[in-house]
Amino acid sequence: MTFTNNDEPKRVNPKQMEQGKSPLDISLYELFQDAFSSRLTPLRATKSTLVDISHSLEELVIADHLPAMIFTGFQRSSYWYKETARYLALAGIVHSISIFAGGMPPETPDSNYIHVNLSYNDTLRQEWFLLVLTKHFSALLCGRDRLEEVENEAERAFDTLWTFEPDLIQDLVLLLAKVIEHYRPERHQQLIEGLASFPPVQPEARYVTLLTSRVVNHLERQYQVQRQRTDSSKPALPPDQEIDTALLPLFAHTYLLLLLGWFDEERAEKFGAKIVADMLNFKAKHLFIDLTQLPGIEPQAAVHLVRTVRELGVCGVKVALTGIQSHIAAILVEQNLDLPNLTTYTTLEDGLKTAMS
Repeated sequence: MTFTNNDEPKRVNPKQMEQGKSPLDISLYELFQDAFSSRLTPLRATKSTLVDISHSLEELVIADHLPAMIFTGFQRSSYWYKETARYLALAGIVHSISIFAGGMPPETPDSNYIHVNLSYNDTLRQEWFLLVLTKHFSALLCGRDRLEEVENEAERAFDTLWTFEPDLIQDLVLLLAKVIEHYRPERHQQLIEGLASFPPVQPEARYVTLLTSRVVNHLERQYQVQRQRTDSSKPALPPDQEIDTALLPLFAHTYLLLLLGWFDEERAEKFGAKIVADMLNFKAKHLFIDLTQLPGIEPQAAVHLVRTVRELGVCGVKVALTGIQSHIAAILVEQNLDLPNLTTYTTLEDGLKTAMS
């Protein structure tokens, strides 16, 4: 990603001159996307979604008082200032917090903050990320600004990826360490020593369940807001921005699909073809389909859903349905849609706990 034309002289920013540091052409998001290129299409998320998921991750650390290393990137330092109280709480718990943004304030020598003052046109300034390393889980959330004009800053759109996978997180931690070495060489060795105590680890079931449940709750709230807009005098969102499904990576070869809203035959047909293709492309082995927020399902849509589950099984993907409510179960029975080999769980949490164990 570049911000100046190669035929024109580069713009010089006063802050960059003060630092004496040239910008880096390193993109956390692009490395993340390359690793996921055959496994996942980025989720389009609003800034409010990124903030909510980031808070959920941070609250896991605060609630359980977990020693951790945190790396967080903001497009502007003003966004970080709004989180000052939260980061003061984290600072009293964690090993270190590395903050990447433009125009960062100075830090005291004994601080466990590492302020990385990014140059004006550094690629990372178009990205939002939060990486958390603990001894119980490692997680990364990363979004890149789509640079679309919006009336409300909270609705700014980002292409978003997230993962618990240790190998991928390790690569991205090393990338951020390079950025710190470039901008803050005097803090680099301290950072490397800290990383030796917090290697990326496979997540414990409890933390995957807690974080995923919070993400699900946020998407459900977003969906309700979307429906209210559609039902009011305001125009509906374009189809590619509707939040009626969300495919989330959980851990290696395992995915979660959330279904929200009324499930009719037309939607079921589109859903079936896409999810089978996606699971084959992503080389998935396990898929959870959560039905908790389906207020209803048409009989023919139920037929299509069961057909999709069977197709996935033939393709080698083990499917589990979670959150089947009584009215949906009744329709499956009425349509004589018997799936003796299908795994079901009362709640998504039950399914995730079983998978992680």
